Amino acid sequence: NIMRQDASYFDNPNHNTGNLTAHLASDTPNVQASSVAQYLKFRGQRDMESAVEASQIVTESISNTRTIQALCKEGYMYEAYCAAAQEPHKRALVRGLWQALSLALSNSFVVVNFAIAYAFGLWLIRNEWSTPFIVFQVIEALNMASMSVMMAASYFPEYIRARISAGVMFTMMRQRPKIDNMSHQGDKP
Repeated sequence: NIMRQDASYFDNPNHNTGNLTAHLASDTPNVQASSVAQYLKFRGQRDMESAVEASQIVTESISNTRTIQALCKEGYMYEAYCAAAQEPHKRALVRGLWQALSLALSNSFVVVNFAIAYAFGLWLIRNEWSTPFIVFQVIEALNMASMSVMMAASYFPEYIRARISAGVMFTMMRQRPKIDNMSHQGDKP
């Protein structure tokens, strides 16, 4: 759909080469799953927007290498990139800590679940309210259910990122140019 857009499409600052390249490079692989969670969606959009500026600087630096060298602005471009990459880097560190905490809690949940279930099962057996066989069946069923939920929960961040990426891609695909150069209708020379 980008190839059908007229020149005015690329005049928009959101549609410059760096921004489009960043979206195509990062959004397309992210469309692997889908989910909606408003807070995480908003946070994911902020993460994506903060990384776009650094991508634009890199793309513009690569496409204008000779000009940058001729003006001796390599250091300036490097500093501009480092400054633009600070916020995405900080956000990635915070996100990494939250994901590590989530992983630690999900891994410890199985052990805590077993401890609570066996303690309660022992109490039921001692009071003769249940048999050991039924207690073990219930514990295994609870264990399988909790492990399934925990395995699914580990994919939620990717799922949300995929929804955001899909939304960006579909927004780009829905945009229609005023002059459609791929159309077979209209006057022909």
